Amino acid sequence: MLEQTAERACLPERGHKLLRKARKIVDSMVATLAFVWSMLRLELDQLDVEQETRERIERQLVAACYLKRVAAKAPAAEARNRVLERAAELRAAFEAHHAAWHNYRLVGHVEHQPVLA
Repeated sequence: MLEQTAERACLPERGHKLLRKARKIVDSMVATLAFVWSMLRLELDQLDVEQETRERIERQLVAACYLKRVAAKAPAAEARNRVLERAAELRAAFEAHHAAWHNYRLVGHVEHQPVLA
């Protein structure tokens, strides 16, 4: 479908070449995402969290962590700050519903659980 759209748009040869290159990596990207989400779900299974908490982790906490990584690669300070603000909003929304998770901290690229007394 994408190739047909490129043809109708009279995409130059360089554009077709880039599309072919992108097509080669899509399968590996999909496989990587499937692996990451399956690992996350296994971790959540082990924590035995409630369904609502699990959904918030997936929608808010994971998104916040991802956006922090995106912000680190943003070329402009304005874009970086916007992305970091959104990450903070998502994290705060999660923590507002799950106060016990407030002390989780970002270590490297993974959220780690603190030792609870």
